[in-house]
Amino acid sequence: MPSYVWNLQKAIYDAIVTAAAPEIEGGRVTDEWHESPEQSFFPYVFFQPENSLPNNASCHQGSTRYWGIHIYSRSSSNSELSSISGRIWEAFDGVKLSVSGLGTAYATIQSDTDVSLAKTRGTKIVIQIECREV
Repeated sequence: MPSYVWNLQKAIYDAIVTAAAPEIEGGRVTDEWHESPEQSFFPYVFFQPENSLPNNASCHQGSTRYWGIHIYSRSSSNSELSSISGRIWEAFDGVKLSVSGLGTAYATIQSDTDVSLAKTRGTKIVIQIECREV
C-alpha cells in the first residue's frame, strides 16, 4: 500500500480523535470492530474504511475514497451522540486535509445514518475523501 494511503488514514484517525476527545473521556476510538460493542467502553467510536485501497493503488486526480465512522453511546438521551457526531462533522465537512504524499485531500460528509444495537444508540457518518496527487 502506498505510504500516502497510511498517511491519509492516520490524518483521518487523528482528526477523529481530536474532534471526539472532549466527549470521549473513558471511551475510545478504534479501527478494530468488536463483535460485541456492548462490552466496550462507551462512548465508542469505530473508524472503518468503506473501501480499501489495493497495494498498487494510486490516488488519481479527483478519485474518491470512503471511510465510515460509527459512534455508539449508552446515554439515555441522544445528546452525547449528537455532540460527538457534531464535532466529527465539523472536523471533516468541507475540510482540506494536509497529507504527506498528496497535494490535498478534500473531505466531505456523504451521509449520516442512525443505527441501534441492544441497549446502545449509534450513528454512522460516511466521509468522502477526494484525492489530489502531488
